[in-house]
Amino acid sequence: MEIIEKAKGFSLTEIIRTHTGSEIRKVGAVLRAEPCPFCRHRDCFTIYPNSNTFHCFSCARSGDTINFVRFLKGLSSNFEAARLLVEGRSCAFSGRTTPELKQEKKTEVDVEVTLAQVDPRRAREVRQFAANFYHTVLLKNPSGLRYLTRVRGHTLDTIKRSVVGLSLGTGLLKAARKAGWKSGDLEDVGLVKRSPWGGYHEVIPKNCYVFPHFRKGQCLYFTFKDPTKGVKFQIKKKFADADWLCLGQDALEGAAECWLCEGEHDFLSLIDMGIYEAAATVGNFNTRNILGYLERHSKDRTFFLVFDSDPAGRAYVEKYAGAIISGGGIAWDVNPLELWKELTCSGG
Repeated sequence: MEIIEKAKGFSLTEIIRTHTGSEIRKVGAVLRAEPCPFCRHRDCFTIYPNSNTFHCFSCARSGDTINFVRFLKGLSSNFEAARLLVEGRSCAFSGRTTPELKQEKKTEVDVEVTLAQVDPRRAREVRQFAANFYHTVLLKNPSGLRYLTRVRGHTLDTIKRSVVGLSLGTGLLKAARKAGWKSGDLEDVGLVKRSPWGGYHEVIPKNCYVFPHFRKGQCLYFTFKDPTKGVKFQIKKKFADADWLCLGQDALEGAAECWLCEGEHDFLSLIDMGIYEAAATVGNFNTRNILGYLERHSKDRTFFLVFDSDPAGRAYVEKYAGAIISGGGIAWDVNPLELWKELTCSGG
């Protein structure tokens, strides 16, 4: 059929580059899209320019331009996908004009305005639902628990206490709708993303561990970690609650003695040790706001800085100690985790 052949003639590389958030790089004779537009894994979605086809070695989706559009939009047939490519949409894949680019930029601004109007109370309730969902997934996943307990050395009590979760890359939308939430509610807090072709996909990739950030019992934000370290991005900070600072925020804000560490697993390890007044900065993700808070609220408080002994860790100690001392507090440079990890972890 003419419409099928015409649809196959569009550049798959240009479609992916223009209509997904994936970056494309050359790897030998092929191209690699990072992350996969479907499963969000990295180093797996391969584009073959000579045949204008693709294959993902993680989610196993493969095909040509028509298959790609069908998967991305969730269409029921190749003909529907081909028609979408050709009828009324061909200009979108053969090079966009300046007016089209301006219209797209305007749409992005409109989204920002909408986000600013999200009800904070409803957003916290949506995050709480998602935190419970991911936590339940983890507790039902033996291999996921095995990694946290045997490889990372965390106790089940700590995992439950911190409501740690696991993403399978799917299931959140279905569970949310069943519970009465709308897809837009999850989009408002950054947990799902709208596809250019319609529908939604989950933002937190498959096999990533999910860490809800609570303040006074309310969920303000999520960070997640990929055990393979292949996923480098996080949920954008614009989706965080206005009051969010870090993981373990209650300790940062209220404890007379607070143990401040860098990463999520160090945070869990401190709790494993019985140190419950702990907080994690999560790398350099929100450093400026945390430092500002410490400069204003450290008076007569003591902070134990639990950072690595490498140059990056030393830089963190210098920054946070400076802010604490400037705010009238006391900062101790300690790290009881190194020995603890040797005693409890089998690797990772």
